[in-house]
Amino acid sequence: MKPETDVAIIGAGPYGLSLAAHLRARGVKYRIFGEAMRFWRNMPVGVNLKSLAFATNIALPKAGYSYPEWCRQQGLEDFEPCTMQSFAAYGAAASQVQRMEGKLLQQARESRDLAQLMYQKGAASLIDFLDAQRSYVATELEYHQELAGYWNAVHQLEQAVATPLR
Repeated sequence: MKPETDVAIIGAGPYGLSLAAHLRARGVKYRIFGEAMRFWRNMPVGVNLKSLAFATNIALPKAGYSYPEWCRQQGLEDFEPCTMQSFAAYGAAASQVQRMEGKLLQQARESRDLAQLMYQKGAASLIDFLDAQRSYVATELEYHQELAGYWNAVHQLEQAVATPLR
C-alpha cells in the first residue's frame, strides 16, 4: 500500500510552512519536502531580514504565532533588526507547534493500536497491522527529526544573540 497525499509542498521556508499549516487545519493530506527554514538557518550570523518585525511572520490559521509574539515569549526584543537566526528559530518553532497541535503522533499511535486490536480479534490482517505499525514508526521518526531541527535552530539563535533561551 502506497501512502497517498493530495498536495506536495516543495520547500519548507515561510511560504511552505504556512501552506502546510493551512492545509492541516482544513484536513487536507499533504507532504512537505525540505528541512524547515534551512536557508535562513544557514545564513551568516549578523545578516538581518529586510522586513520590519511587525510585518514579519509565517501566516498560520491560528492567531497568536506572529514573529513579534514569539520573540516576546522567548525573551527577545521584538523590533529591528530581525536576525536571520531568530527568524529561522521562529519558523522552526511555528512548524513544530503546528505539528504538535495537529496531533500527528497521537493519531498514528491510535491507528496502530486500533489495527493491533483488530488483528488480535481477527478483524484485520497481519499486513494491515504491520502497515499501521510502519506508519506509526515513520511518523515518530519524522517528529523526532523535526524536534531535533527545532532545537538546532534554538541553539543557533542562542549563539547569535549570546543569550540562553532555555
